[in-house]
Amino acid sequence: LWLREHGRSDQSVYLEPLGYIGYFSGLRMIDYPGLVAPQVVAIRREKHTDMVGTAMEIMPDWLVLRPKEINALLNSDKREGFQRDYVFEREFNVRESLGEHRLIPGKPFILNDAVFAVFRRRDVPMLDPAG
Repeated sequence: LWLREHGRSDQSVYLEPLGYIGYFSGLRMIDYPGLVAPQVVAIRREKHTDMVGTAMEIMPDWLVLRPKEINALLNSDKREGFQRDYVFEREFNVRESLGEHRLIPGKPFILNDAVFAVFRRRDVPMLDPAG
């Protein structure tokens, strides 16, 4: 919902977990490994890129990344371009609230998706939901 409020429907979002973020944002999804994004598959085949390399080839308007994906970017040869071209906008972290529940089936999988950071390409305008 935050992306829906701050982005435009013609803007692109690059991420791995396509489902709920894609559904609620209303923005154009570019997923890794390329389930709905043929350009991702083409880049991966042609250039043998991983998630980080593919992101920096595509240069989407928005990136939605987990901490381990951010670390991969920052520890890659793409670091300089990422830091130059993208700005951190928002973190979504529900780790603490998950700790309130005694039993969570599949907890390691849920914890993997408990923290996301949103980055905007610097030359992409962000909408102000207040008007």
